[in-house]
Amino acid sequence: MRTEMNVTDCVNQSLSLLSDSVKARFANSPLDALTSELGLTVSAVNHLTDARSDGGTCDGMSFLDDGVILYAPTRDSRRENFTLAHELGHWLAEQAEDVYDWIADQEEPGRLLETVCDRIAQELLLPKQSLKATIGKGFIRAQHVLELYERTQASKPACAIALATCLPGLG
Repeated sequence: MRTEMNVTDCVNQSLSLLSDSVKARFANSPLDALTSELGLTVSAVNHLTDARSDGGTCDGMSFLDDGVILYAPTRDSRRENFTLAHELGHWLAEQAEDVYDWIADQEEPGRLLETVCDRIAQELLLPKQSLKATIGKGFIRAQHVLELYERTQASKPACAIALATCLPGLG
């Protein structure tokens, strides 16, 4: 078992289970990629917006052994795309060779798993090449949030967060 891991390693190992064509299809049409490319059953369920014990809301859930993902639809928003990508992250992390074992051995494994799944979702919806194409060689600007939103299937908050990770430092 590989013991020298970190969150980035977990994300990369999980994403390595998808072909580049599936990743590209997911970035353009998350729901279609889940059902037609990966053979998962995906259903919108309106009552998933109940509060969770960690203070968040439940936008989705996975029944991994059955290949089922449920999500709360978000009318006029792309939030559901992030939810679908996050739930796919759970499915991928479970299949990745060392990811679950490493996470289980860490402090707060539940929160760490959610972080890994969020990072998987970000990488799927906002591939590095989309970020690079949007930013170019200049500085990150507020306008880039809107440009990235137009270029991808990610929500505006997800675009802002992804761009923030590209900042060279604080401030």
